[in-house]
Amino acid sequence: MQFPNDLLIKIKFVIISLSSICIIKILLKIMSLESAITKVRKISTILLTSSESEIPKERIHGWYLKLSSSLKINSCLTNTLSQKIIFSNFGFNFLVICGVKFDEKFNLKGHAWLSYKDQIIFEKNEDIKKYTESFRV
Repeated sequence: MQFPNDLLIKIKFVIISLSSICIIKILLKIMSLESAITKVRKISTILLTSSESEIPKERIHGWYLKLSSSLKINSCLTNTLSQKIIFSNFGFNFLVICGVKFDEKFNLKGHAWLSYKDQIIFEKNEDIKKYTESFRV
């Protein structure tokens, strides 16, 4: 199904995505995590549109997966913070949740995932249940 102005929407997506990824990578390099999170909250609040996009969030997420894969972004924190900003511009107010768990060798592991309307999205719920939530963005 084609959506109105599909090409313009994809161009908007690419511009916002590349900008967001660059911003997140810079913020995480030059600031404390707490300061970077504060900036992400402010940016996503400013960009949040009043209504959700007619394009399904799953489709936008698919575009993001292709882009992040081609850019070789493997950090779940970078990916989720970037998506929070990107999806805000499309009217989706996502929540980034970060958690920790111990692996089988008792090493502490961290993970970040997205939530929307109190539902975990784009992740398997059973995988996330292994983590103890530490903070939200």
